[in-house]
Amino acid sequence: MAKFSYKSSANSHRVLQGLFSQIGLKELCDVTLETEDGLSIAVHRNVLAAVSPYFRAMFTGNLLESGKDRILLKGIAGVALQALLDYVYTSSIEIFDDNVEEVLNAACAFQIPEIINVCSEFLKEQLHPSNCLGILALADRFSCEELANEAHKYTVKHFGRVSECDEFKALPFNEIKLLLNDENICVRSEEEVFEAALAWVNASEDRCKELAEILTCVRLPILSPSYLTEHVLTNETLLADDECKLMIDEAMLYASSPSSVKRQQVYHSRMQPRMPTGFADALVAVGGLYTGNSVASAERYNMYTDEWTEFPSLLTPRYGFAITQLCGNIYCLGGYHNGEFLKAVEVFDAEQNIWISKPPMLTARKYFGADCLYGKVYAVGGSDGQHRIASVDCYDTFTKEWTATAPMLEPRMYHGVVALGGLLYAVGGHSGTVRLSSVECYDPQTDSWTKVAAMSKPRSVAGIAALNGRIYVVGGFDGHDYLKDVECYDPQTDTWLSVAPLNRARSAVSVAIMKGRLFALGGFNGQFLDSVEMFDPQENIWATVASMSIPRVHFGVTVI
Repeated sequence: MAKFSYKSSANSHRVLQGLFSQIGLKELCDVTLETEDGLSIAVHRNVLAAVSPYFRAMFTGNLLESGKDRILLKGIAGVALQALLDYVYTSSIEIFDDNVEEVLNAACAFQIPEIINVCSEFLKEQLHPSNCLGILALADRFSCEELANEAHKYTVKHFGRVSECDEFKALPFNEIKLLLNDENICVRSEEEVFEAALAWVNASEDRCKELAEILTCVRLPILSPSYLTEHVLTNETLLADDECKLMIDEAMLYASSPSSVKRQQVYHSRMQPRMPTGFADALVAVGGLYTGNSVASAERYNMYTDEWTEFPSLLTPRYGFAITQLCGNIYCLGGYHNGEFLKAVEVFDAEQNIWISKPPMLTARKYFGADCLYGKVYAVGGSDGQHRIASVDCYDTFTKEWTATAPMLEPRMYHGVVALGGLLYAVGGHSGTVRLSSVECYDPQTDSWTKVAAMSKPRSVAGIAALNGRIYVVGGFDGHDYLKDVECYDPQTDTWLSVAPLNRARSAVSVAIMKGRLFALGGFNGQFLDSVEMFDPQENIWATVASMSIPRVHFGVTVI
């Protein structure tokens, strides 16, 4: 028996078009939907039931509306109903600034997930310091978890600008407390949080009674002594409140305490700078030495896909430089290129996705360390081409100027530098005559360095990072061997202990922290390495992840 099968690709569209035309002609429609603002439109029960579980339950169940010819949809705006009916019958919908909230409300009520996602994506694109808190509230109201996460991340990332807007000043008490307590607030220094808190209190006369509780959200002890003196101790409103006065006294005492006392507070959040890397989910490897030449190339690692992709290249190739990150922007400092020791500074602007030149350091440096504290970038030690140096250059991101701060107790190059608990640590390295096991600690509040416990062995060109209140020193070179062992420093006890070693020895290794994991990238152990290892501190195990696109030595890595 002969047989021929045919499937039309246009018929379903033609059926919808026919049904849609019946609405305009009011032909063969079996129910009329009405809204409280006056829209009345005849539609087809079976079409609505096919798209919306809400209408299916209404028309097929024992609800009162199932037998009615006219149904009033309470809480649904006419513009939203019209937009959703356009989608149901034509598969198209138009979302605007002035209808998205009503459409999202209706899509949630009618249980149409595709339109909920469309509205969420539209709102993500509209995020701005002036509206992100409102979008976050909207997402919470309609249980749009992904949109809420994006709005929250945007809010904390742009906290400085958000705190200047009306939405911030209109936040209710419980929500302002949650925001000000957020560890991931992206600020250059705690002074920004203090000023935002006072701005919220001053926005309404009846908020004065909340002053003390709001002030508990500000980490007063880590404000700079000069700021405490000039802006906090001169605030009569704060001084007149007994609870606020106690917090100010605590801050003044902490600021003048020796670093040995501050190290004991490493797990006390009130005494620690914000760490706005909780949402960072990409490693960025930059520059370095490859096949004997300095390179400008950079690449990004996605831990969810275990893949590396291209990242904008540096303006100037370099190796032996230092790298750090502040408020989502990457700072690349100094280094070496074409026989020249560099003082040049480049910053990757995450908003514009480009590298920008910034004011140069005071001293050209190679093989040094850097990190950020309280809105300042510290470039520590290294070599200037003539000597190993102990000097420290400090860049203030508010004034955009470099100044010299107290030098280290001894010169170092090939050392590690890391910030932890409001203090800066310089670890190991080489003095020019001997390889070092010594460690020293800088307190920016007193502008002074002090010795802390030394590592178990001298090592240089090791990787260094801080995780969970401890400092990890990874691999390196001891003068004889390339190292795979890893040491961990606990500032509370001022002691070092060993943790699981790397899978392979690495010197000139770069390390970074992301999502509670420690990553060790590249380096040299007799050959140039492109491999990457990841350490889980809970399991005390190193695992291998995807390799970089090229081997890199004396390069930089950070997270964004």
